[in-house]
Amino acid sequence: AFRMSSCAAAQDAGLQNAMAESDVFLGGRAFSGNESENLGIIYRWLDDLMWTDLWDNGRNRDIAYEQLLQLADIAAEPLPSLAYGVGQALYSYFWFKDNGGQMNVPAALRSIDLHEVSLRHSGCDDLSLGVGAFLGKACPERWIYLIMLCAEVGGELAARRADVGQSARLLQRAQDLFTTVNAYPFFSFRQWKSVYDINTNSHLFSGHIQQRPIWPNEGIPLAQWMEEHAQVFKED
Repeated sequence: AFRMSSCAAAQDAGLQNAMAESDVFLGGRAFSGNESENLGIIYRWLDDLMWTDLWDNGRNRDIAYEQLLQLADIAAEPLPSLAYGVGQALYSYFWFKDNGGQMNVPAALRSIDLHEVSLRHSGCDDLSLGVGAFLGKACPERWIYLIMLCAEVGGELAARRADVGQSARLLQRAQDLFTTVNAYPFFSFRQWKSVYDINTNSHLFSGHIQQRPIWPNEGIPLAQWMEEHAQVFKED
């Protein structure tokens, strides 16, 4: 039987104010002030569900989602050190509604809010940081994901014509964030011209490769190797 570990999140506002990360447990492990460790705890907990047949059961996914929302509530204010991990988990595991092809807009909006909290809590919103500190705090990821999430969700809402006002606010937020961060030395050399040029691949591949969805195979050694061994993969 599938059993979820309950997070020790107090519902009383007074108790929440006195709460520490070590008061909150998930999967039998206590959180801490270390954002990277907190992200790992959340991802391991979800992976233990996602990579089994349990994930195919909608009830199990709903339970996991509800517990993640409980964590989102306390990450939003008393424990912002959880904000990045929970925001990433909502994006990575619950982006699609009912495990299908439609965006889970409430989860996506919650993820945006938590990425905003994470940006402030980490100090990454201070663009006077030196590049070393900027990298050490994982600031590039925080900025990039926040911008891309705002743009994607704003575009989705516009396409649905469900909430044009919210769509406009998100798209404008994405543009404002892009304009702000694009002048920072870590990003300026990439020569991104618009929000839709942003991608995470530029962290991994050298600058001579155009950072677009389709790359020449000769520019990616792994792609050449995979093509050369395609028959092996098929046989396997």
